[in-house]
Amino acid sequence: MGSPVIGFFLFGCVAASIFIFIFTKSRTNYYRDVEQRFIATKSPLLNLLYALILFSLVGLLLFDAFLVVVDATNGRGGNFNSLVLDSSIDKSHAWFYLMSESMPTMWLCWALNKEVQIIKKLSNARTLLLLGELPSAEESRISTPSSVIKSDKPATFAEVLQAMDSELKKALQDAEMLKVELGETKLKVVNLEVEVREKDSEIRQIKDSKSHFNNIIKDSSEDDKSLSLTDSVMMGDSIMGGVKIDKQINNDPAAIARAVIDAYRMGKSDSD
Repeated sequence: MGSPVIGFFLFGCVAASIFIFIFTKSRTNYYRDVEQRFIATKSPLLNLLYALILFSLVGLLLFDAFLVVVDATNGRGGNFNSLVLDSSIDKSHAWFYLMSESMPTMWLCWALNKEVQIIKKLSNARTLLLLGELPSAEESRISTPSSVIKSDKPATFAEVLQAMDSELKKALQDAEMLKVELGETKLKVVNLEVEVREKDSEIRQIKDSKSHFNNIIKDSSEDDKSLSLTDSVMMGDSIMGGVKIDKQINNDPAAIARAVIDAYRMGKSDSD
């Protein structure tokens, strides 16, 4: 193949370089302006796949350039093989081919570097969110006031539309952050409700065990409510209504109370 193919190849390399630059620049600007709390909610899977594609393209172009250099310098034959074009090209165009191919290769390397930075930003934001170190949506709105552009000229319709687009973008970001906060709040509320129910059940059990224990004391002595563990009905390993009190805690009312409550709770669960 000759000059026309090389010309189309050059045009394709230039077009690909421009596309890579514009696309990567837009992604970089997006992730630069968006709030960290919103970034933390995004999955990095697509970014990792995109980075892998960029890495594969860079590897393909570099390997193709290596083969072209080997074919162009070995002195055998008048053509070299191109993996990208899947064809054989005259050696006289080898260096022009390599120069053309170097443009998208360099821009792909640049795009890969930017994508790695974006992935790191996603990872850091997610880590901060899990650690609870990211500011809330309200704090973010307070800490990042809107910029005001002063000008002597009256605002144009285009500027007003651009400002409205900016406000819409901020509102969407705030909505996403509030949804994240709402999900976290709902989870906390569910956990608190469970804890409250468990605590209510514990209170009922303590009240019931206290009433039960008080009845035991009344049955043991109608007149003496201060009956101690060394009295005749509780000699040795003390027995209180079927509750065994070890000797080592005879002098610890709090430990005895816990033992009575635990015994009542176990007996209640067995009866249920």
